[in-house]
Amino acid sequence: MLTCEVKKTLRDFQLELNFKMDDKTMVIVGPSGCGKSTTLKLLAGLTTPDVGYIEIDEKIFYETKTNIDVSPEHREIGFVFQNYALFPHLSVHENVGYGLDAKKLSKREKRRKVHDILETLHITHLSHSMPTELSGGEQQRVALARALVLNPRALLLDEPLSALDVTTRGRVRRELKKTLMSLNIPTIIVTHDYEDAISLGDRILVMDHGRIIQEGTARDLLMQPRSPFVADFSGTNFFSGKATGSDHGLTRLQINEGNVTLRTTGSADGVLSVMIYSWDIELTKQQPVNDKMNILEGEVVNILSYGNRTRVEIEGLLPLTAEISAETFEELNLKEQETVYAVIDPAAIQVLTNAQEAVSTRMNQIIDVRDPKEFDEEHIPGAKSMPLSEIEERHSELQSDINIMVVCNRGGQRSQKAMELLEEKGYQHVWILEGGMACWKADHSKHRQNQCEQ
Repeated sequence: MLTCEVKKTLRDFQLELNFKMDDKTMVIVGPSGCGKSTTLKLLAGLTTPDVGYIEIDEKIFYETKTNIDVSPEHREIGFVFQNYALFPHLSVHENVGYGLDAKKLSKREKRRKVHDILETLHITHLSHSMPTELSGGEQQRVALARALVLNPRALLLDEPLSALDVTTRGRVRRELKKTLMSLNIPTIIVTHDYEDAISLGDRILVMDHGRIIQEGTARDLLMQPRSPFVADFSGTNFFSGKATGSDHGLTRLQINEGNVTLRTTGSADGVLSVMIYSWDIELTKQQPVNDKMNILEGEVVNILSYGNRTRVEIEGLLPLTAEISAETFEELNLKEQETVYAVIDPAAIQVLTNAQEAVSTRMNQIIDVRDPKEFDEEHIPGAKSMPLSEIEERHSELQSDINIMVVCNRGGQRSQKAMELLEEKGYQHVWILEGGMACWKADHSKHRQNQCEQ
């Protein structure tokens, strides 16, 4: 278990970290300069926090109140740098064994350890090669071997695939994933690449200006982005605009990002935000003739295939990201710089009354029934606290035809009582929020809660 609770004042902001992780892989993503690489340096001891606490497997590496600050060489943390940082004058065998010199092992034991890790990573044949003779993928594996040969308590990787070309990247990513799955230590990877994040990470932590703004699985980020950055990174289309009237039972939406009008089945008024899931966009090369659908023309600018899905980025009056099956991609035979038409059903366009409500996706009203001390408005943007005792008093102010989100602990007594009160008042769309994610939906008809699809 790795625990990190630290603060560090940087040039433009204060970095604040508070997270725990087990022996799995966590990927940190975020815009450039948000504190991702600094986070790794703080954990490794290459940078000192202003205040805080770092512990791995019950061993404290940094603690302000006790003046503990273990030096980097004694933290037993493996670090793979972005440029791999191999010693150019040493062979692969010598590079990998360099850190073992401090352990005062016999020459025989050192040779055995180096051989074993080279064999594990399938690079024994490179043992006598020099770094300049290696490909990018081979250098990455040598750097990983150098970190793992020390049997580290944790492993940190800073943009481990960024130096690789597109052809090599996919193969090395698969090899790295296989290696990481065999490790039983906390592993943290920093990356800007979406495919790296979803392929390598069990969980993804999103940072911005030194703060953790969202944490969850790739699906969590995709289904419930809490900021425009998260939406863009995960492939969710997120725009701002305003409602301009109705047309044949559909609401017209003027989108700010381009001279584009979309139509939705949802009701809306005034300034709003619009969210379209990437998989709700259909692509075709032939211009459709369907006045009931939203149809946008654009040019394919990027294609990213992962697993049995393909992400297609489109530039036009409105930039869009679509996600289609590998089978559909092959049928369309899409290529970059080709013209395509995006077809969007009005029912697939979700309207949010303001950008912060992306945290709750379809939720329009939030009720907090936890102890007031547990409520954190920064953790749940846009949330308004309403103690359980006020639900009965204020029910006339609440609209029964809109969605309600109840913030509470799963299965708690407050949760059950809130469900009963809201059912009496006729509410039909009640969700349970746990740990900042709307992952439970109340089933009023049977007084139970069903877990949402993960």
